[in-house]
Amino acid sequence: MVFGDNPPARLLSVDLVIDHHPERPGYDAVIRDIRVSYGATATIITEYLQAADIDIRPKLGTALLYGIKSDTQLLGRDTSSADIQAFLAAGATPYARWGDWPLLAWGLLPLACGRGRRGDHADRAH
Repeated sequence: MVFGDNPPARLLSVDLVIDHHPERPGYDAVIRDIRVSYGATATIITEYLQAADIDIRPKLGTALLYGIKSDTQLLGRDTSSADIQAFLAAGATPYARWGDWPLLAWGLLPLACGRGRRGDHADRAH
């Protein structure tokens, strides 16, 4: 059961579930978007925003970045190409004035550009 032994009735029937974890029994949902090949639910949300042509403003972009960063352990665990693309899209807004600042700060520029592996950039700095 998803919500424990005795969840409130309002949690047993929901309109929408978006998740990157495998689906569990214990609830009914009108719409389910479960993508276990993704590393973060924030990636799915980012794709919805892009498909609807909704601008990702700074606070939302920061929240999406944090969601992707924390779920994938900084793109190092269970990361898909969709996660990397969403990370880049979400990161473009909050730090647009500084260009690739979030990628450089986290040592991800080589990974985002398809060069090297995570950590290469940081290793060269020492």
